[in-house]
Amino acid sequence: CSTYYDTATASVYPEPGRPHALPLYARMLDTISTITAGPVTGDFGFTDTQLVAVGYPISTDSGRVTMYQVRDGNRDGLADAFPDELITFGIPIALSFGDTLFVLADNGLIYAKPGLLDAFRRVDSLPAEQFHGICRVADKLLVMTGDSLQSLLYCIDGDPTDSIELGGYYNFGPIVVDVDRDDVPEVVAFGPDGHAIFVSIDTTSSPVSMSILRRRETDFHVTTNPVAADLDRDGYPDIVIGGTNAIYAFDRTLTLLTDFPMAAGDRFLDDDVIAAPVVADIDRGGPPEVVFPTLVGNVYSFGDDLSNGFPLSGGERAAGAAVILSDSSGGKLGYLGSDGWFYLWEVDKDTSTDYWPMGGHDAAGTFAFDQSRLSEPTPIAELLPDERFYNYPNPVTDGSTVIRYYLGEDAAGVRIKLFDLSGTRVAELHGATAGGLDHEQVWDCSHVTPGVYRCILEADFGGRTETAFTDIAVIR
Repeated sequence: CSTYYDTATASVYPEPGRPHALPLYARMLDTISTITAGPVTGDFGFTDTQLVAVGYPISTDSGRVTMYQVRDGNRDGLADAFPDELITFGIPIALSFGDTLFVLADNGLIYAKPGLLDAFRRVDSLPAEQFHGICRVADKLLVMTGDSLQSLLYCIDGDPTDSIELGGYYNFGPIVVDVDRDDVPEVVAFGPDGHAIFVSIDTTSSPVSMSILRRRETDFHVTTNPVAADLDRDGYPDIVIGGTNAIYAFDRTLTLLTDFPMAAGDRFLDDDVIAAPVVADIDRGGPPEVVFPTLVGNVYSFGDDLSNGFPLSGGERAAGAAVILSDSSGGKLGYLGSDGWFYLWEVDKDTSTDYWPMGGHDAAGTFAFDQSRLSEPTPIAELLPDERFYNYPNPVTDGSTVIRYYLGEDAAGVRIKLFDLSGTRVAELHGATAGGLDHEQVWDCSHVTPGVYRCILEADFGGRTETAFTDIAVIR
């Protein structure tokens, strides 16, 4: 084919007089910088009308949202532009598509196009210093805003707009996932210092009811948006985030999963995970893999251990999240490097565990977890499984350790007894009793003599007592 004027050319190993042509999908002629929102895809409910939407600035205080069709009817080498477009007051910073196209501008204005034949309309204006992110619950848009001290969550659902103060700063998120599988979805968000929060969204009430379900200070340094996946394969979604040279995963009680945090490697200890992980089974066996890029440009994949062939080089420095997809020839792992090249590797992908395959979860940018990917919850038969009773850190060096245990069913009472080697009891703690969950109890051992201590867990299951034990080493 001839080289079009709208075609970029590569300078890597060009043959004399024959540059390598890279056809463009679309060209924004009036943009003053770069794409600031999207691209996202949607069809307004018409499955034969797939559109791609992008937002970009056209001046210092205005922007444009343009939609493109997935076809080239006029044969000019570019995707055909859809006739309806939006000029925004403020620069578009976030888009979410599907049956409705939502647009958030940097001045807090929110626009919506609810149908293929409907015009864009302005639906709300949010006063805020910062806009952290958006996500979708059904046909409703959720927006997280705030300042450096206080974050708020808004639900755009008629007039007036519903909101809730979160009591802290949460700039990573939001995503939507039904953490308890009770048909009431939760919004999940994190702060940079590891503050985590679950906010329940009851969409059956009018106005929409929002309440804080759970919060916790994890004390981890967070660098990415959270994502959801069933890493321990218990039928419930887990929450996965990135940090400095680490991946963290929490269950529905915001308790750290076994074997986490997971270090990316021992070579670049200060290397941040710079984009939200993606999660799918790309090794066909065992737990699903967590795939993520780090600042130096490496792409890692971990299941039970570092996946074979990883880390992969993604272009000298990291640029964004990876993507996991399938085509007629099998699974693929894609990554857009900061060198401008899109890398694609073949993987052995299992589509039944396609948990969080790309940034925003899907091409529509809903940031909402697909619950249909979960298996039915399978209760653990053992009441006190040994492999889920331990403490960390062990040995203890700073005067405090976390004792972790799992209960197979509800208990009438839980006692944790600590003994020295002479058999003298030095402490007794009372733990949580809810069944089907992992629990953690902190033991302050700063006052005890260095040595080895026997930790005995006693749980009363309706008059029947089960016990387990482990040893804890305390050093100075």
